[in-house]
Amino acid sequence: MANHYTGAGSTTRSIAAAVLLVLAWILSGCSSPDSAAPASQAYPIETPTLSSLDQTQQAIDERMAQELQTAAARPTPETLPPLPTDLPTIPHPTGILTDCERIYFRRTLIYKNCWQNQIDNDYFYFVAGYDPDNPDQGKIGFYTVTPGDYEPDEVFDFPTPTEHGAVTIIAANPPRFTLEAADGTQFVFNVETRQWEESPYPGP
Repeated sequence: MANHYTGAGSTTRSIAAAVLLVLAWILSGCSSPDSAAPASQAYPIETPTLSSLDQTQQAIDERMAQELQTAAARPTPETLPPLPTDLPTIPHPTGILTDCERIYFRRTLIYKNCWQNQIDNDYFYFVAGYDPDNPDQGKIGFYTVTPGDYEPDEVFDFPTPTEHGAVTIIAANPPRFTLEAADGTQFVFNVETRQWEESPYPGP
């Protein structure tokens, strides 16, 4: 009897141990990772990013492309004709004139007319009129101007030998100039000698 009891108890313990092993295996299987899970869950894939050097180059390329588009949208600049290298010179009026461009007598002579021309590479001006303080006193003046200068070196003026009113130039044959007063009296002045000549005007 005793031997039979002992064998039955051993069998019961063996079954219980087997059941515990099965339960332990099942429990361990539940806690293990699921081999069928997607690899992305176990090992997430990161999106590749550009390096700082690549980002800088990309920014430069985008800016250059934008500048090219802006330049292409601008209107084509108008091409202007080239400026002439030599400007045309304005001809200098010559002869007897009533509109005299340059008068340098500082209110010592009021002109009626003048004569101007180029003599020995200089511009020569001869002016006829009267004394501003005495309208009966005829007066002449003259000066030269070097091309490129704005002021004459010297200015000369001379009263007529007698008072016959304002005088005007009626003939110019340098160095002599013939003048006529309002009453018809004529005078001749020589710019070389800076003297009044006797002929053709009558004496006082």
